[in-house]
Amino acid sequence: MRSFPFSFGPDYPAVLNDVDGTPMPLVLELPWSRTYQHPRTKTYIWIPRLVDGSATISLNKLEREWSDWSPKERRDLCLGMDWVTERSDFQEMIRFVMRQSDPGAWVAIAGAVAASLPQDEAFSLLQHSLGIVEPMFSSNIVAALVRTGHPSVRDLLVDHVRRVMKSLDIGPDATVWDPDTAAAILCIEYALKAGTSSDQFGDDARLLASHANPEIREFFGIHLGDSYPLP
Repeated sequence: MRSFPFSFGPDYPAVLNDVDGTPMPLVLELPWSRTYQHPRTKTYIWIPRLVDGSATISLNKLEREWSDWSPKERRDLCLGMDWVTERSDFQEMIRFVMRQSDPGAWVAIAGAVAASLPQDEAFSLLQHSLGIVEPMFSSNIVAALVRTGHPSVRDLLVDHVRRVMKSLDIGPDATVWDPDTAAAILCIEYALKAGTSSDQFGDDARLLASHANPEIREFFGIHLGDSYPLP
């Protein structure tokens, strides 16, 4: 289980304390999470309710109630599932989610798939989901695929980047932030982490680096600037 950088304090759940003791008020409560806001930085802090036990999950509950939850509630649960990895039914819960026709849930739980299931099984499940989710949501699955360390990951990611790049409309009129283009940048970054040569994406990188939107160019520099220095 991951470490928790905040403290609950006597006023929790109405208030969550930051690492320096700053009280952060509750601004949103959902069945599977609570969201707090730092009073000075205005940063939002999302906390799974599985952390404090105010919400619980089991395979039986998942199977019984999944169809009753909204897509947003399902994603919210899946984002917090890695706080219950010590449960004996954790792997079966992951498998259950991946059997459902819910790409949003697949994206949210992709990291847990890579971390908890056998390598070949995780790769197969993530490969299937990668072929279905929209490009703008694919980077989480790509990151999870890299985490599996499967020997077929590099070839899969090269093909995926090609498909994403072909779907983009990048030209002098593309002046707004485009989540598909941002996802392409992240997918190239993860493909490089998997061991793909930077030469493989040279033309793609030059096109992305010259994007008309300055925020996209800045995003490129943050994530790919070391591999493809901006002019």
